[in-house]
This record gives sequence, C-alpha cells and structure tokens, in this order.
Amino acid sequence: MKKVLLIMVSILLISNISFGQTKYKPHMKGDQAILFQFSGFTANAYKGGFGYKRYINEKTAVRGAVSFNSTKEKIPWNTGWDAEGYVGEDGKKSSFKFGVEVAGEIHKNKGKVDPYYGAGTGFSITRTKYTEPVYGTQGSALPSPKTIKNDYPGASTRFSLFGLFGLEYAVNSMLSLAAEYQLLFALTSYPDQKEDDGSGTETITEMGSYRYFGITSVGGLTLAIYFNR
Repeated sequence: MKKVLLIMVSILLISNISFGQTKYKPHMKGDQAILFQFSGFTANAYKGGFGYKRYINEKTAVRGAVSFNSTKEKIPWNTGWDAEGYVGEDGKKSSFKFGVEVAGEIHKNKGKVDPYYGAGTGFSITRTKYTEPVYGTQGSALPSPKTIKNDYPGASTRFSLFGLFGLEYAVNSMLSLAAEYQLLFALTSYPDQKEDDGSGTETITEMGSYRYFGITSVGGLTLAIYFNR
C-alpha cells in the first residue's frame, strides 16, 4: 500500500510541475534529474529507492541510486483449522535490503526517443529472519519457536559490474521514461545461516558464493524528473 501511495503522489507531482511543458528540448550540460527506478516493466515493482542524474556534456550523463527495502510479515498460528481449545503465538518473517549503484550513460541526444549505452557498478546486502508460529493446548506451556536467520538463498551480499543499453523516451522537456537491460557480471556471497530449534542450541551452516555473467532476466524502468530545465 505504501508503494502504491508513493507512486500516486509522484504522478500527481509530475502532473503539476510538467503541465504545459510539452515542447521537447535536447539535453544540455548541467541538466539534472531525480530518478525513480522500477525493478521490472511494471509499476508495482518499485525498488524502494531513488537516484540522481546529471549531464556532464550534451551526450554523457552520470547517475547514482540508493535502494532500500524493509519488509515484515506476520504468520498466523491458527489458519485453516479449528483452534478451539488451543492457544498459540504468531510467527514473524522479515527482510532488510540496502543497495547502491553508480553508472555512466552515453546518449545520441537527437530526439524524443534516445538510445543510450554505458557501464556501471553496484553493491547490495540482504538479510532475513524467520520465527515459526507455535501452538499448544490451553493450560500448557507453549513450545519455544524455531528461528532461522539469513536463510539461503534469501540473504546475500552482492557486488556487480555491468554494461547497459536502453531507450529513453522524453514525455516532455521535464519528464522521461527509460527502459534498460544490463549485461551483468556479479559476485554473490551468502552469510552463514543460523538456526535455533527453540532449545537455545544454534546450528550454523556455512554458505558459499557464486559468479554470474549474463543478461538479466528482467529489465528496468526509470522515471526521470528534470528540475532545472
């Protein structure tokens, strides 16, 4: 719901600041934009972050972005069955992700549909925690819940280098949408998975790492709002 609200507010803001600004102007040195990045070609996949873009000359732009995502979910203990005579405690599931990215873009800058290419680097870290729901008969002590921290493959640390290519469409001189794919080399490592079965004894499972090279399975959509044109 918060993501949908944020997108709606952004659209309303764009409508107000860009009303009447229908004439397209080519990019110039010093043009600056606020970026909102989506992880796919759908608006419900907002990453939870924002970025900044600046043209250092008419055809070259640099950008940076920060993404942040924190989720919490309650897992009911008594779904799908008659719980009369039982008591319990809900489980919990949470995750935290933080990432940064910097990249350079080379544009043709000759029209409203502007192809570009470039390269960049990124870093992200994701951590997770799961606590299972527990239940028991009324009057008896509840069992201690099992807890898993940094489950595989949900938790990870990733460093990436990538080439990129995309198309930017100028809605008007202040607003653009860009669709982009990345050719990616990534090094991903996984933190140790820690599991407590409720008795206080923690089992640690060492995880490894892997390298990946290829075209990402989904592209990215970027909304840019230029504020100095």
